[in-house]
This record gives sequence, C-alpha cells and structure tokens, in this order.
Amino acid sequence: MAEFSKEDIEKNKVMAVLMLIPVFFVIYYISGSNSPYVKHCADQGMILTICFIVVSMAGWLLTKIPLLGGIIGIIFKILTGILAVIMVIQMVRAAKGTI
Repeated sequence: MAEFSKEDIEKNKVMAVLMLIPVFFVIYYISGSNSPYVKHCADQGMILTICFIVVSMAGWLLTKIPLLGGIIGIIFKILTGILAVIMVIQMVRAAKGTI
C-alpha cells in the first residue's frame, strides 16, 4: 500500500474521489496537479475506466451469439455491477484517506 502525507490526503480528498469516476481521471492530467495521492487515484480511475470499457464491449459482442446471448448478457451485467461496487468502495476509501 502506498504511503501519502496526511496533508496531501486532507487537501485533495475531493479531487481524489472525482478521479475514480470513469473518464474523470483525464482531469488530473489536464489540471497539472502534482499530488501523489490524486495521481494514485487517477491511475485507479483509468484502470476502472478501461475495465468498464472492456466488459461493456465484450458483453455487447458476446450477446450477439444465438441461444447463449441472453445468458452471457446476464453474466456481463453482473460483472458491470461488480465493477460499479468496486468503484464505490474505492471512492469511500479515497474519501477516508485509506487508499
């Protein structure tokens, strides 16, 4: 687990939480912030965004398979829900400063 200063965490909690929303990680790179805590959360946000895109695209493609498409669609909806839960957990951890 990475170590961050308490000052950095307290000063940048809101920005860190925002970085975990899919696609919002781009704000970090545009803003020019040099906070290690926000960068860590932005990196996690980028990974979550990539996972959401991969799961969504794979689910969309695999639901086109005749007969199995419905079952596969349900599985990928569950996976998307799991990713959303992971995102919320990480947002809570970022707000507490325990990431």
